[in-house]
Amino acid sequence: MVTNTIKAYERSIADLFCEKFRFTVPPFQRSYAWTTEHAGELLEDLLQQLRSEHGRVGPYFLGSIVVIKRDGIPQADIVDGQQRIATLTILLSVLRDLATPEQSSSIHKYVTQSGNEFEDIRDSQRVQLREQDAGVFEKYIQKQGATNNLPDAEIFESDSHCSIVTNAKYLRDELIALSEAERFDLTKYVVANTFLVVVQATDYESAYRVFAVMNDRGLDLSPTDVLKAEVVGAIEGEDREDYNAHWELIEEGLGRERFRELFGHIDFIFHRQKRRTSLEQAFRRNVLRAIAPKRFIDDFLVPMGEAYLSVVEASYRSEKHAQQINHCLKQLGRLDFSDWQSAALLAVVRFAKRSDLLLAFLRRLERLSYAFFLLRTHVNWRIARYAKIVEELHDQADPRAITSLELSSDEITDVLSFLHGPVYKNARVRKLLLLRIDEALSEAGAEYDHSMITVEHVLPQSVSDSSPWHDAFPDPVYRSEWVHRLGNLVLLSRRKNSQAGRLAFREKKHNYFARDGVTPFVLTAEVRELDDWTPTELSARQDRLVGVLVNLWDLRQPDDLSEIGTVVSV
Repeated sequence: MVTNTIKAYERSIADLFCEKFRFTVPPFQRSYAWTTEHAGELLEDLLQQLRSEHGRVGPYFLGSIVVIKRDGIPQADIVDGQQRIATLTILLSVLRDLATPEQSSSIHKYVTQSGNEFEDIRDSQRVQLREQDAGVFEKYIQKQGATNNLPDAEIFESDSHCSIVTNAKYLRDELIALSEAERFDLTKYVVANTFLVVVQATDYESAYRVFAVMNDRGLDLSPTDVLKAEVVGAIEGEDREDYNAHWELIEEGLGRERFRELFGHIDFIFHRQKRRTSLEQAFRRNVLRAIAPKRFIDDFLVPMGEAYLSVVEASYRSEKHAQQINHCLKQLGRLDFSDWQSAALLAVVRFAKRSDLLLAFLRRLERLSYAFFLLRTHVNWRIARYAKIVEELHDQADPRAITSLELSSDEITDVLSFLHGPVYKNARVRKLLLLRIDEALSEAGAEYDHSMITVEHVLPQSVSDSSPWHDAFPDPVYRSEWVHRLGNLVLLSRRKNSQAGRLAFREKKHNYFARDGVTPFVLTAEVRELDDWTPTELSARQDRLVGVLVNLWDLRQPDDLSEIGTVVSV
């Protein structure tokens, strides 16, 4: 009888990417989804840790993974940790393909296990993703030399395939900039000094129970608990109880996780750099060293705690401009990064008595942040820019004088180029961008909270020779250039249907673009008003939708005096 067990142990990457483990992602797990931001943070952390040791190479802890595995059997099904394991494989594969031939063979063994008939070991990949992704991962990543000839990510329809290749390209570009010696040291550091804690269960029930406990339960001592003991503990006499109550009131209002985030933002406002150490260490050095405990709570924790709640919940209150300010905060809150929050937090405190100035600041912050979002600007560039904004906020009485909020001429050009390109291919951007346009076109500045919102093409992605669409768009080159652009996209409040998507235009707009003849989206309703969908309508709509954003975000170059689209003020 086999007894179900759970155990945990620490292993280096060299001890994991070996014949003792064969990692497999079960088919029911989600696909690979890490972005270049995640991959970039991993690489940056590894390089920072390696370079900060000053000759003393210390370990780098990458967290924990949960696997289903029995002792003595290599098969290890990944329950939690796929993204890290897969990205480490991509990193090692790129390092392998940039190394000398001798080094490349040594690195390749961490990616692919060579067979040995005497040991009854077959050729196999150390990491095998889901069946839907495994082929692409092996062909473009794990195969020796594969990352030297990566294809354009846009050829892939699958988001996971696109992410795999995009991350490989990003890591390759970053690693090429290093010297051969630096890449050698990094490879050695990843293999020998990077560690994971492996939580091993022998059955699925135990593994998922571990996963649930690790992610949903428990209240370990948080960094803010440690800091509270130091700050409040340093206050003497009867005041200690009062200041403890102030601290707990803010913590209860925000919740533990947001409260921890608040401390991270306060540290950034003081230090204006990405944190490289633990929150406790950074906060002691950057904040508490210069501020007495009572003053910290009175002048920083309480006002910034209240301000942060209004930022994350878009619940700012004021006699004037509150609705517009909260609208900006909601738009910012939809972004897939939160770096902007430090600047917004400081602005809410800085312009507490001037809601007009706060609104002016947030509108410019939204413009800049959406440019970062569309262009997928690297996290390091974003943080450096927000740091400059925070620095200027300390000194400027008028947000219009904060030059770091401005978009450069090159940034405007890049944003416009993106808006005129195949927007649909960027899965992380397309829906949010269309929602932003739709809200701008709505006279009431509508906001949507549908459980299901999808993006659909008007001109279908696939057109057969017998389709009515072929007659309207006979040139296949034109179709491929225009099918994924803004002008050809609408929003639906339903799940996509590939068969319905190929209907002729008149059937499609009546039977598919609305429920019971009604659609909540201005973008979709406008298309339903048209009798036909031709290159003329498509081109005109493209210019109009881009024009909405040009006016909304003021994307004109200094010498561009022409009016584009409809002026929108939200």
